[in-house]
Amino acid sequence: MTLTADYPVNHRTITVAIEPAWMANYDVMPGVLYCDQHYALPLVTCAIYLLCVRYGPRVMKDRAGYDLKASLVAWNAFLAVFSCAGSVYTLPHLIAALWQAGVVKTLSVRPEETWGLGGPGFWVQMFIWSKFGELVDTAFLVLRKRPVSFLHWYHHFSVLLYCWHSYGSRAPQTLVFVVMNYMVHSVMYGYYALAALKAVPRWFPTHMITAAQIAQMVVGVAVQSITTYLLATDSPQSRNLTLANLVAGGVMYFTYFALFCDFALKRYVFKKPKTDKKTPEPEPQATKAVQSPSGGKGESLRLRTGPNGNSSPAA
Repeated sequence: MTLTADYPVNHRTITVAIEPAWMANYDVMPGVLYCDQHYALPLVTCAIYLLCVRYGPRVMKDRAGYDLKASLVAWNAFLAVFSCAGSVYTLPHLIAALWQAGVVKTLSVRPEETWGLGGPGFWVQMFIWSKFGELVDTAFLVLRKRPVSFLHWYHHFSVLLYCWHSYGSRAPQTLVFVVMNYMVHSVMYGYYALAALKAVPRWFPTHMITAAQIAQMVVGVAVQSITTYLLATDSPQSRNLTLANLVAGGVMYFTYFALFCDFALKRYVFKKPKTDKKTPEPEPQATKAVQSPSGGKGESLRLRTGPNGNSSPAA
């Protein structure tokens, strides 16, 4: 890597102290080329996923839901630890890029200079592949007979397709999205694991998870707007950007923003008042609260859960 006046950041040295030799020398290009040449894989996966979302609840209709508590705790804990590790190896690189090169160059420089090297290269690649694994979140919902909301399944299949395309097309702004998602998931899945154990501290502000998710979408829209402007004005900084990726990302982040805001308003602002405990009204069997939904949140599904079957939606 050669430092230049245009991009004076040496990503080889930022996290080298905590990178094992194999990670420091990790070659991301085989994975990048594989994504670029195999778009059928995520498309077929998402098609099968949507069929499972459609027909899975029908298969489970006359069956008892599975408990899966131990598996749920282990799965959420694993994703929390995985996301923490990803944050450790990618966040310092984003901070260094923004500090030393500025916003525009960070969002437009060749990925070989930022997320295509050593430690960050490995963890960005793991991030892309992890979107296949996160489809398991939906399996927990279906097997536990929890509702699968539109926001839940729309988010899971669309983010998989977009991440795959961003990686295959070498979208330079990818590092920003990866860092944000890793950080939010570190907290979110950690909370889910504790909730499955019913060990969430009473002082923990669950609404902050939703706030972080919405902030993530705001930054996503801003990033796509800046990079789209660069491309539209034929800026010299736009040579690594592609219209298809910018349009797809812009639509995705804007719809996420709208859906998460809708969830937050319904969940925290316009939520229905609790029934007086002294004179409780009878509830129909179909609307009774169900405990410990898929994400292991352990809250009432009728009034308290998010579109992921949790107290806050996945993002």
